[in-house]
Amino acid sequence: MNAVISGQAGVALLVNGPELASIHAGRGSEVISRRPEEVRFLLGDARDLEFIEDIDVQEVSRRLEVETTKYDALHISLILLDESLSHDTRREAAEELEELLEEAEVTDFPERVLFSHPFPRGADPSGARACCTGRTPKVRALLDRLDALQPLIAEVHEAWERIPDSAFGSIGERSHAQATFVREGLFRDLVQTLADRRSIDTFPAQVRWSKEVEQVRRKILREWIHSLRTQRQEPMYAAFRPGVGRVAEVAAKVRESPQPPAVSYPESAKERRLLIPNGIQFETGEYAYSPVSAAWVRQQPDPAGY
Repeated sequence: MNAVISGQAGVALLVNGPELASIHAGRGSEVISRRPEEVRFLLGDARDLEFIEDIDVQEVSRRLEVETTKYDALHISLILLDESLSHDTRREAAEELEELLEEAEVTDFPERVLFSHPFPRGADPSGARACCTGRTPKVRALLDRLDALQPLIAEVHEAWERIPDSAFGSIGERSHAQATFVREGLFRDLVQTLADRRSIDTFPAQVRWSKEVEQVRRKILREWIHSLRTQRQEPMYAAFRPGVGRVAEVAAKVRESPQPPAVSYPESAKERRLLIPNGIQFETGEYAYSPVSAAWVRQQPDPAGY
């Protein structure tokens, strides 16, 4: 018997010769017969499809529960980060997430996904930390790590966005490749490579290739590294787009850091445009503060005239 498992949809599709059936999360090993035309409704838009050959019903049920729990942990993480929710709701989410992170097969899944994109508008990591208690050390550590690495997460995400569509073949294949790379933890691992100041040129050799990642081609990874290398070699002006980065928050981090000897242009300029040489320094006047080295570095005057 073969199977297609989706934790996102909470469904596993069983294929036994011409026969189709499904198993649903939370319903044990109960098998429901299906017709071919029902498949697209069962899986919907899920992008986490895992194809497995020669597997029995009990193992399919076990794997489905694990995959579904991974998405439960991710959804609870997003609840915890949501500034619009009450403190009590978010504290309860922190405690539930702590329990899920105890499961070995689930523990790093929220991190893999959350490291693939900068915090969106409405995310409140400071408030999320305030909802943590002494009973949620794993959750607090996750939040601290996510918050500290936001500049590098944004850099890796931007490098992915700059990969030309031609490297994927189609928009659909691009979407599939991204979902696969996120699920395999490659976004997270590349961010960590930058945080550790290791050479990105050695990153492909460090990747533990799964069969699925191999199928979406090593070429994409090479294009990603090339995009990131180019991005880090050439200073660029980045107007942070809504949902991708938050200029005011980044500028606030700069203002709260140790101050430079002088600032040559107005505060408002900081919040409109930030110069990012090598992807790690935030320009504020003739000096730039590097969150990585925790030091101010003298820069060339801003050519835009701010």
